[in-house]
Amino acid sequence: MEPIEVFQILGIEQTKDERALKNAYRDKLTVTNPEDDPEGFKRLRMAYEEACRYAGTPDAEENEEAEPTLEDDTPAGQWVRGVRKVYENITDRCDVEKWKALFEADDFLSLEEEENCTTYLLRFLMEHYKLPTAIWKLLDEKIHIVQNAGAFRERFPAQFVSYMVHKCESGEEVDFSEFRGAEDADYDQFLQYYDRAYQALQEKKLQEAEKMIGCGDALGITHPVMEICRASLYEGKGQTAEAITLLKKLSAKYPEDDLIAYNTAEILWRNEGRVEQRLIYESLREKLPKHYMANLRLTDWYYEQGNYKEAKKCAEEILSVGGDDTFLETLQKINTELEREMKREYAQNHDPGLGLDLGWCYLQDGRTDLGIRTVRELEAKVPADRREEYLGLMTKLLAEAAEYEKAISMAAKWEESLEKKILRDTDAEEEEKDRDRIRQSHMIRMQCYRAYGYVQPEKFAEAIAEAEKAETGTPKDIGMLIEKAQIYVEMEEYERCAEISQKLIGDYQVYAAYANELEAAKRQWNAAGVIQNGRACLNYFPTYVKAYEMMAKVYMDLTHPEELKELLQQAKDNNVKSVILDAYEWQLTNTGLPQEQMNDAIDKFRKEYLSKLEAGKTIFYRRGLPIITEYLYAYPCEFLLVERGDFHNAAGCLSTNPANPFAWKGLARIHRCRGKYDEAMICLRKCVFFYEKSGTQNHAWPELIAELAEIYFLLGNTEMAEQFYRRYREMTGSAGDRDRNRMRDFARCLACNDKTTEGLKVLEKAFVNVLDAAGEKLDLCVWCGEKTIAGNILTSWPEKIELLGKNTGNTQEYFEDYFFHLGWYGLICGSGKVAIKNMDKALIFHKEDLGKKDDIADLILACILYGDKKKGADYAQALKACMEREDKSGKDVYLKYPKLRIVHEYLAGYYTATDEEQDTLLELDRDCSFCHGCVHPVCEELEMVRILQMLKKGREKEALERLKEQMQGHPGMGLQAIWHRYHSEQVQGEAEQVTKDTDPAVAAFHKEKPQPEKRGFWQGVVRDSHAMIVGIDLGTTNSLVAAFTEEGPVIIPNRLGKHLTPSVVSVDENGNVYVGETAQERRNLYPDSVAQAFKRSMGTDRTYDLSGKKFRPEELSSMILRYLKEDAEAYLGEEVTEAVISVPAYFDDKRRKATKRAGELAGLKVERMISEPTAAAVAYGLYEKEKDTRFLVFDLGGGTFDVSILELYHNILEVRAVAGDNYLGGEDFTEVMSKLFLQKTGLHYKDLSEKEQVRLYKKAEEAKRGISDQTAVTMELMLGEENKTAEITLKEYEEECEELLMKIREPVKKSLADAGLKLSDIDEVLLIGGATRLSVVRDFLIRLFRKFPDTRLNPDEAVALGAAIQAAMKERREEVKEVILTDVCSFTLGTEVVVEYEEGKFVDGRFCPIIERNTVIPASHTERLYTVRDNQDKVRVRVLQGESRFARNNLFLGELNIDVPKGPRGSEAVDVTYTYDINSLLEVEVKVVSTGLTQKMIIKGQDNQMTDDEIQKRMEELSYLKIQPRDLEENRLVLLRAERMYEEALGDRRKELDRYITVFEAALKKGKKEEIEEAREALNEILEDEDE
Repeated sequence: MEPIEVFQILGIEQTKDERALKNAYRDKLTVTNPEDDPEGFKRLRMAYEEACRYAGTPDAEENEEAEPTLEDDTPAGQWVRGVRKVYENITDRCDVEKWKALFEADDFLSLEEEENCTTYLLRFLMEHYKLPTAIWKLLDEKIHIVQNAGAFRERFPAQFVSYMVHKCESGEEVDFSEFRGAEDADYDQFLQYYDRAYQALQEKKLQEAEKMIGCGDALGITHPVMEICRASLYEGKGQTAEAITLLKKLSAKYPEDDLIAYNTAEILWRNEGRVEQRLIYESLREKLPKHYMANLRLTDWYYEQGNYKEAKKCAEEILSVGGDDTFLETLQKINTELEREMKREYAQNHDPGLGLDLGWCYLQDGRTDLGIRTVRELEAKVPADRREEYLGLMTKLLAEAAEYEKAISMAAKWEESLEKKILRDTDAEEEEKDRDRIRQSHMIRMQCYRAYGYVQPEKFAEAIAEAEKAETGTPKDIGMLIEKAQIYVEMEEYERCAEISQKLIGDYQVYAAYANELEAAKRQWNAAGVIQNGRACLNYFPTYVKAYEMMAKVYMDLTHPEELKELLQQAKDNNVKSVILDAYEWQLTNTGLPQEQMNDAIDKFRKEYLSKLEAGKTIFYRRGLPIITEYLYAYPCEFLLVERGDFHNAAGCLSTNPANPFAWKGLARIHRCRGKYDEAMICLRKCVFFYEKSGTQNHAWPELIAELAEIYFLLGNTEMAEQFYRRYREMTGSAGDRDRNRMRDFARCLACNDKTTEGLKVLEKAFVNVLDAAGEKLDLCVWCGEKTIAGNILTSWPEKIELLGKNTGNTQEYFEDYFFHLGWYGLICGSGKVAIKNMDKALIFHKEDLGKKDDIADLILACILYGDKKKGADYAQALKACMEREDKSGKDVYLKYPKLRIVHEYLAGYYTATDEEQDTLLELDRDCSFCHGCVHPVCEELEMVRILQMLKKGREKEALERLKEQMQGHPGMGLQAIWHRYHSEQVQGEAEQVTKDTDPAVAAFHKEKPQPEKRGFWQGVVRDSHAMIVGIDLGTTNSLVAAFTEEGPVIIPNRLGKHLTPSVVSVDENGNVYVGETAQERRNLYPDSVAQAFKRSMGTDRTYDLSGKKFRPEELSSMILRYLKEDAEAYLGEEVTEAVISVPAYFDDKRRKATKRAGELAGLKVERMISEPTAAAVAYGLYEKEKDTRFLVFDLGGGTFDVSILELYHNILEVRAVAGDNYLGGEDFTEVMSKLFLQKTGLHYKDLSEKEQVRLYKKAEEAKRGISDQTAVTMELMLGEENKTAEITLKEYEEECEELLMKIREPVKKSLADAGLKLSDIDEVLLIGGATRLSVVRDFLIRLFRKFPDTRLNPDEAVALGAAIQAAMKERREEVKEVILTDVCSFTLGTEVVVEYEEGKFVDGRFCPIIERNTVIPASHTERLYTVRDNQDKVRVRVLQGESRFARNNLFLGELNIDVPKGPRGSEAVDVTYTYDINSLLEVEVKVVSTGLTQKMIIKGQDNQMTDDEIQKRMEELSYLKIQPRDLEENRLVLLRAERMYEEALGDRRKELDRYITVFEAALKKGKKEEIEEAREALNEILEDEDE
């Protein structure tokens, strides 16, 4: 510490006067008390000790920690002089070896001097702390700064220690290698100028920044960070071009500097657009995944581009450290878009994983009620590997929703599940994450118990216990410690609160802990403590409102007006706004009513002001607000805060007492009016919670229950809404039944739950007058679509009116009501004439009636929809006049219905206002609160006029899509009127009566009703029971289709005349689908539009992005199947409606079901699937052999591997065992060849472009095939203008393939063991699958089996031929000698059980096999299971598939529960029978032995099988995709090949190709068949020459 700084801290001039030093020290202690400000005291004490040393007093000799002077000849003093010498030279300062030499010196290594050297070093570093990252790392290694941080804080300022820890962990931001200047220049001073320049720029102090940059220049030192400041200065002064030029020069000079890259991107982002800069941010994010600004910018970028998934990834990185309100708004928009997509997909396939993802979105958006409902449905469906995620998500949702009891219970389950997961997992990284999740479960329970504690104080202790379980002793604890301290305040254990607060401040520099001390001082009526801690809070947080309020109260109570005025001025200077501070300022010069008169004054205020304001007399707001405000100022308390909040829709009173039900209720009301229904629900739940737990229910209780019902209705949770409405009726009895508004909503709620009849009865009770009841009942029926009941009500209505007229003599009003309802009925039924005629009858004499505004608006809507412009304009003018008269009256009838005013103004101006004026009007909705009492989550009236406006402006498609979306819920009558108008059968007839000047909105409705679209590729076919059944081999690499004809089984050629169709799909930007070779060629040109090898992902959640469109594996497979289907139909000359599809024998239930769905999406009925080895065995014709035979089918395809053992005896072909690997195939052998080439050429795969990667794959595939016939192959790959070559020998290839070949051995051994056979028992080995052609594979098999395999048939075609034979058998073809085929169950099927391992000791979660793997199917096995608990009354049977002895590791297929009589454990038993058939359907039957009670269920696989409607819906969604006509395929393939070869060629060869391509394209345009064929043949010849 320098002398100048020492005496600045002491507040005196530099002196050696000991008395002056002590006096200064004493004076400073009065304001820097070690108990109140330990950090400030440490710094003061250090300054005093330095001053004593300077003065030469004995204190200096006693101070062991002072920085040594140049005359210090102690070993430590001499050693630290060496440190200074290294530090002062910038080159030496950056030299790690120089610093290492210091730490290897004898003085430092000496046991006696090591501690002294460390102390001297830290003293030196306090003033000389600018070091490169490598040196900080070395310092930490030598003196263990991070590890010893706690001990260092006892001797040195905590801020200094924290600074060192930060540098050791994160490094220095400034790159010292980029300094340019003299070695002995003052680099520390330069960095101080940089820091001050940077700070000045942040504060927009451009002159100060310019001065500091100039000072840095004067030192003769340069560094990019200062140049970045200079660029920022240029930008601030408006010299943007100079700033950009400077940064671009820096980027060119330092291309790897992330700081320069970031600042360049920022200034360009702000000034030159975003496309180029986005690449910089992506590069930064790739190097630094958590880079805050890169993620922030990319979040915006991806959102704007519609790439919401990438935007969400970036946003989650920001969310992990916190984001501002603008970011949170963007995140909500991203989630909204993702939710829309996920909801649509989830509604289609109910994928549990997608449901969880949707739940996380709802949690982030605060939509907890919907999140809970969505995730709760997944409990029995969620896969085992996401079970813990499900429990964690539910815990967090319940806690956020204030469902404290449920959250506590769920958190315990979450912890238990995580503990079990940790025991079974070995991944250290995953275990660390799980430990952190367990910690989260304790934190959540702590928060829930804390909420309980406000009404049951003993629960605070449980909250503390949970907090202690969550403690880690690391900075992770900060949030928990803050909350723990707050709990101790509630428990009145203030000393413990103080201990934690000091730990937070001392160890972690969390100065927010002063707020806990402040609250504790207030609770103890410790005025001095409030002032001390309040000032400490304001020192770090100048805008902390609570500190001002508490300190102001102390000053007011102790009558310190001057201090109070000073404090209030400080609050104003910091722009702090608080009604409490306003109250204290008012009290300085005013006095209020005596407290005993306040209750009467409030009652009077409610009658004279609040009630009139609620009636729409807005003038009473201006008159009443000063009065209620004065009451609040006189007595600033929660009660009056809520009272004023009710009066002007503002509340902020929860900080004082979080358990105040009134405050939560008031806040809920505010959230509701703002449309934030989830927040309103949480507030109401807390209100209910504190009411219930405190036992203080009163007259407000029924109202609270009713409000809960309304909020549930708003959230779309009609079942819960119904429950709370019923509770409200039970509490209020007949009074509740007559509550018209609430019973009307209750009736609608019942109608939503398919209880319309009960809803009608509710209305009858609420509306005693039969005609009033008739109107309400009719409205309900029209609203929920009960047209028949509505018609009956209308039919009997006139008779009831006549009957009433006999008694009253006045029926006009009732008939008008009847006519108006009849008009609405006409709208809903699509009859415009009826609607307009009857509504006009009802309103003809009431155009100027202010009370009929809603009805007039409805008639205008009818006129708009049905083209009666004259009458519509007339009534629009009447509506406008009504509104003008109301405005002049001073009564605001729209006070509680601000959105309704917009609707009425829109309809009143429909025929006269411009589109711009109407658009501006609709934008006012953003600033409106929701109408009081409304129970619609979206303003239906506003949605109605928005759709009208879209139609009026010609945006028909957008309007109808929006209308369709609204109709999916429970739409209002206006929306229904538009919908029925568009879909009315009368549209065409009535359209003729529309005048020529009909506006565009009407014209959109009056055009010819659209006919159902003709579907293209995805059109479902009409199935003919006599249509052909084909056999299909749906392969990973290639697919084939075969049929059984009079000549026997034949492979059907595709449209290019070839047997093999590559399993490759491409989709272009226009929705055109390319399959097979054409798609392969497109892969060379447009790799991002192509997918292949997707069979490996069948049955998973993976999706493929092709040209911006998402597809699941089964959808891509369906395109292959559709392609093969069309080829088969063209070849056979008849429709193909059914197929037998082959699947790998080792495909599990999910993959088989996905294959079946693919067939259904392609328009194929798939009743039978055949295992590929079984199909191959049939194709080989082994059933014609005379002797019994055992054979092994070895199936190595492009992407999967199966080995099956079959046995033939007589005419029965039985599968004995199967095994395999779904992720091993010929593709892997191609990859080996690619890697060899890359190794030999020194290339890296990631450095190749996508097109180069495609070419590499193609060349590797060719080399793989070629090496089977020779001892070596030469691979060539053109990269730009450079041709890379490498020779690969067969020996090298075999060595590299050794690992793959070893993977083949295990399934072979497993299948033999399961079949109970030895290798010598196998008579023949059959090879199928294209990969078995590889010599490296065949040689390995010969060595493995010690015999030559049978290779009579083409291994590529064997499976398809066998499938065709199976299809013929299914058709009962006479030509086929029927063979009985038996297959096996590929995986074990069983259930979860509890196992007794010792007397009375059980372990749960074990797997009990019922049908073992490789059991011949169909099969039926029974297992008897017993109860395990006394008085057990239910047995749950979880159906599982897999081989693990632990249930959790196996695939969950379904669940069945059955009741059993109570009794001692083991006294009751159930027989569980599994029946598995050849179509992979599993029937589970559970029978209670003692009672005979039986329950059954059919398991169709983990993924629910799609219904016909769901399949049809998905086909329609994908109908935009178009597989091109068969006759164009050859031309397209030739063009794609030519384009690819043109890109690969150079010079004259490229020109020649261009000439031939041009000729062919010209011929195609002419369309003459002869010219096309001639040009194609010529182009083909040149292409074949090129290939050679």
